[in-house]
Amino acid sequence: MALSTEFREHLRTLERAVSRCQDGLKGLKSRKLRLCGQLDGIRLQMGWREKYFRGWFGGDKRLVREARETKVELADALVEEEAQSAALETAERECITAVAAHLADHDPEFQSLDRRCSEVGRVKKAADEYGEAIDHALSEIDDAESMETLDLVSKNKGISILSHMENDEANEAIGEVKQAAQRFQEALEAYNGAVKEGCGRTDAVGRINDDIDLVLDLIGDGFDFMSFFTLSQLSDAEDALNELRKNSAGIIEEIGAKYDSLREQCDRRIAEARRHCA
Repeated sequence: MALSTEFREHLRTLERAVSRCQDGLKGLKSRKLRLCGQLDGIRLQMGWREKYFRGWFGGDKRLVREARETKVELADALVEEEAQSAALETAERECITAVAAHLADHDPEFQSLDRRCSEVGRVKKAADEYGEAIDHALSEIDDAESMETLDLVSKNKGISILSHMENDEANEAIGEVKQAAQRFQEALEAYNGAVKEGCGRTDAVGRINDDIDLVLDLIGDGFDFMSFFTLSQLSDAEDALNELRKNSAGIIEEIGAKYDSLREQCDRRIAEARRHCA
C-alpha cells in the first residue's frame, strides 16, 4: 500500500486530534459516572422532608442544596459529553475522508472496490426507494379500506369525502410504486450493462424477473389516476403489492448484501492504511 511520507505525517496529525477527543470523552464519562454516584448517595440520605418539601418542616436543607447543585453539574457534564462526542465523530470522519481520498488517487485495489461500491450503491438506493414506495402504498391502501368500510355503514357526507380522498391517495401511492419500480429496473439494467462491459466481471446481481413485471401490469389495469376504488379493488391492489414485495425481496436482499460486502472491504482497506501510518 503506497502511502507517501507527506501523507503519513498529515494523517498522524489528524489521528492525534482523534486521540485528544477520545481522552477528553473518557474523562467526561468518568466525571458523569462520579456525579451519578454522588447524586445517588445524596438521595439515599434524603427523607420525605427533603424529597417532597425541599428540607422544610425540620428537614436537611443542606442535602437538598447539594442534590440541586449536583444535578446542575451533571447536566453540564452531559452537554459537554455530547459536544465531545460530536467532536470525536468529526475528527474520525476527517481521518477516514483523508485516507479514502488518498487511496482513491493512489491505490488501484481501493479504486476498484470504491468504484464497484458506488455502482452497487446507486442500485441499492433505487431498490430502497422501491421498497419504501411499496410499504407506503400498502399503508395508504389500508387507510383507504378503513375509510371505505366506514363510508359503507355511514350516510355522513363528510365521511364520504374523506373516503374519496383516501382512495385518491392510495391511487397516487400505487402510481409512485410503478415509477419507483421503473427507476429500479433502469438502475439495475445500467449496472448489469456496466458489468457486461467490464471484461467479464462477476458483479451482476441479476434482473427483475417476469413475474414482477406481470404484477405491475395487473396493478396498472383499470386503476387510473384520480379514479376511486371499491373495497374489492383495494383488496386486489393490496394482494398485488404484497406479491410484488414478495417477488422482489430476494433481489433487494442480494443487492443489499453485495453493497454491505463491498462497503466492508473499503472500510477494511481504510483501516489498514490508518494502521500503517500509526
